[in-house]
Amino acid sequence: MPSVLISCPHCGLIKNISEKKIPYRRVKVTCTRCSESFLYEKPPRIIDVSKVRSLPFFGQDLYFDEDAVKYNDLRALFQWRSGRAVNSFNVRFEEEIVSPVDFLSKSKAIGHDCIVAELQDAVRLLEEELSIGVEADDFMASYDTDYNKWDVFCGKIEEQYLAHSDDTQARTALGEGVRQAVFDIHYALADALSIEYPDAAARERARVDLGDIRGREITDAERHAELAEIISLYPYLKESYEYALVRFGDHDQEIARLCDFLGVEILPFKNELLSEYYDSLGKQTEDQLLDARWYVKKKAVLLGVEKYQEIIEDIEERLLGIDVAARTVAGVLFVSREEAAKGAGELQDIQRILSQGDSSTEDGAQKLLYTLKNEKFLTLVAQRSVQEVQAVVDEFDRKALALKESKPNPRGESHGADRERGFIQSSTGGEKKRRFTELRGSVKKLMGKFFH
Repeated sequence: MPSVLISCPHCGLIKNISEKKIPYRRVKVTCTRCSESFLYEKPPRIIDVSKVRSLPFFGQDLYFDEDAVKYNDLRALFQWRSGRAVNSFNVRFEEEIVSPVDFLSKSKAIGHDCIVAELQDAVRLLEEELSIGVEADDFMASYDTDYNKWDVFCGKIEEQYLAHSDDTQARTALGEGVRQAVFDIHYALADALSIEYPDAAARERARVDLGDIRGREITDAERHAELAEIISLYPYLKESYEYALVRFGDHDQEIARLCDFLGVEILPFKNELLSEYYDSLGKQTEDQLLDARWYVKKKAVLLGVEKYQEIIEDIEERLLGIDVAARTVAGVLFVSREEAAKGAGELQDIQRILSQGDSSTEDGAQKLLYTLKNEKFLTLVAQRSVQEVQAVVDEFDRKALALKESKPNPRGESHGADRERGFIQSSTGGEKKRRFTELRGSVKKLMGKFFH
């Protein structure tokens, strides 16, 4: 498996990492030596010119000649280099700018250094890798004349900064300016290599043509053919692929392969289309959610989206909520809907029994408790209802006992005083025990007098 070298911009540590472990997107990397973090983006895959001459597009082939493929590789290279330059700009910004004094002048100088470094790498690319002798001064002069907009861009940022004094916004804008300036180097390289490439006029013409086919009623075959012409005119117009996705989908991944070759980021738009489609579906009932899951999977196949786990997880979470609600009766969660149905049936029977009885009196509550226990209900819902009626009966008993204790005994004392002397009180046998104890005490006194 090929590997790539990753260098820490903070301490200079270089590590050899397997290419398989690094995705084709910008990732955050933490250095194992200094523990600092930085952004890293894997260089784009260089496609073999001899093997790629055409790509399928809705039943026809889009042809790319040698110049088009060379320019495409050059463009992809500087898309990556521009991201690397922004990362370098941000690192130096954090290290060198510690106060708002000379904020703009220092930022502009750092950005200029990043651009010059990429220009020097571009000259080395021409001289070493392509074996083309190019005078560095001539190349720099050509870039400054035709493509360098850094000073003009910084002037606009300075006006905005003086008006708003927003350091964060200015820094972000300067970083994007560095990205665009470094990306523009590839135009100067293409000129130096005499490579023909689609210019701004071709881009505007492609946009006009795309707007024209959107407004006309034509057959799908005619639309495919005109889209192919637009892409051939300017293959980097993202709107063309978005329109094709909305209109026809990408179940065979032809649009995805074409965009991957051209460096056009289309996957986020696919995911956005799938999310919008999911949002448009009904999700209130269980049947609607089951249908939504089926429709989303079908739409994902049509769009060529392979990963949509978040949508499926949302559907499963909603289904679980509905299932829990269906298995819950009177606050009791049952293990199955069948058990919940039994619980609901018993709850109806209990409500009928309670409606026919009277729990406002002690006798009525006792009768209700007796009836509920004799029904031999099985579910926890019924058990809780029985416990509630039992609590009513217990409360009547408690009140009756409290009332009895508050009444005086034959000696003029309350039953509470008897309890303090150790007598056992109850609503049935307590009085008999008290009298028996008193009688036994009297007998002992008489016997004591007799034997004395």
